[in-house]
Amino acid sequence: MSSVLYSTFLTLHIAGFTLLGGILLADFVAFSRFWKVWDRDPAQALLTRQITAGFPPLIRIGAAVLILAGIGMMALTHGIFGEQTWFRIKIVLVVLIIITGIIGGRLQGVQLKKLLDADSTAKTPAVLRARIRFFHIVQITLVMGVFLLSAFRFN
Repeated sequence: MSSVLYSTFLTLHIAGFTLLGGILLADFVAFSRFWKVWDRDPAQALLTRQITAGFPPLIRIGAAVLILAGIGMMALTHGIFGEQTWFRIKIVLVVLIIITGIIGGRLQGVQLKKLLDADSTAKTPAVLRARIRFFHIVQITLVMGVFLLSAFRFN
């Protein structure tokens, strides 16, 4: 029974990770498209942004499933991975993903929303564009780090 339960948690953990990483990558690509369209047609860019507005809740769902399933696996294994170096680094990266998502992602999102609400024909400041791009690169890099640590499990 515990083998089936562990496999279920592992499957949910991988599914949550896939959802989180996949939507982060899709958001990065969508923002790249948004900026290109913004330079030509701000009204069309706003439509692009409305379509991607559903991404943040999906990222949060993926993160929640990932974390809860991870806790379930740790409970079933009595924390056996907790003492391993790769796992400790992985946890640090997960915490950094959460912190950068809460602080960086929301802050940039709020600034973009204010800009778009104020005047949809105004040019987006290059600084905001660069910050959002940097945020995406950091998030994707952290997720790839978690993935590599999970795959190779060095000690």
